Amino acid sequence: MRYISAFLLILCITAKASGQQLPEPMVPLRLVNDFTGFLNEDQQISLNNKLLDFNNQTSTQIYVVTYNDLQDYPIEEFADKLAEKWGIGQKGKDNGLIILISPENRQRGITIQTGYGLEGAVPDAIAKRVIEKVIVPAFREGKYYAGLDSATNVLMSLTRGEFTAENYMKKNGGDGKIPGAAVIFLIIIFLLLSKIFGSRKRTLGRRGSMLPW
Repeated sequence: MRYISAFLLILCITAKASGQQLPEPMVPLRLVNDFTGFLNEDQQISLNNKLLDFNNQTSTQIYVVTYNDLQDYPIEEFADKLAEKWGIGQKGKDNGLIILISPENRQRGITIQTGYGLEGAVPDAIAKRVIEKVIVPAFREGKYYAGLDSATNVLMSLTRGEFTAENYMKKNGGDGKIPGAAVIFLIIIFLLLSKIFGSRKRTLGRRGSMLPW
């Protein structure tokens, strides 16, 4: 019975694996593969032409893909599998990048995955920042093409070396608010100065109530 159970388990795993089929790239081959109608035809052509020109100039391939059926994979893993299957990036350079959007999965529906050859120019922190600061705000306003157009402009500039990842983080790191750590630091300085220049009769006898959260 144990052998039968193991055999059935293998069959189930094989059946599940065979049922998970990654999509083939669109024909004719293009860098914008919109399987969901996320962009209209003119927008797809415009974005594709820009990315194709960039590929011809630099050999760096930036793919934009929209696809809904992630087949129970995390979107990051699905994007990696898709990039591997499609051979995104030049062989030997691994200089490909994929922006994957899954419109039906709004909570975790956007990812940017880069090949090893681009990790220095577009590390994970930068990819996350581009999503948060460029793509998501535009998408929330329904400006899907504008978001992707701006994001690809940033990614092209980074991979060209027009500015570094560090410079981009410095320029786009803030949101106009004082960081929480800075607030706490200022509170500590204020309290210390108050203790020094205030009444010398005050003590720090009570613990655990110095800093309000």
